[in-house]
Amino acid sequence: GQSECMKAHEPDTFDGSDPKKLSEWLFQLKLYFGANYGQFTTANSHINFTITYLCGTTLSWFHTILANEEDFNYTSTPLLNEWKMFKEELTKCFGSINTASEAAEELDNLWMGHNQQIIKYDLEFICLSSLVK
Repeated sequence: GQSECMKAHEPDTFDGSDPKKLSEWLFQLKLYFGANYGQFTTANSHINFTITYLCGTTLSWFHTILANEEDFNYTSTPLLNEWKMFKEELTKCFGSINTASEAAEELDNLWMGHNQQIIKYDLEFICLSSLVK
């Protein structure tokens, strides 16, 4: 018999233009890494893959980081060798500054449109509520 291989959907690219999309994009990466765990056994492999999905402003940001490294190598550059630090830097530079207060404001303004499906309203409510602590 044939062994079936699940092909995971690749993550979108991320250009940093919408800070609210960073969390969703990082989740897409997490799902992809999980579905292809054999390929991503080190922080370095996570970071290398992630860099290929940066574009626009985020790619320019990363290019600037590398341009400042005289003798570029992964082991001497913690940002390129520590997945948690890499995500924190991305979030600091391109994520929402005050997610909780932004979500609270969006919750205050959330309403269900006349022809809107209840599931879409509920999903938006749940997502926003999870950000307000």
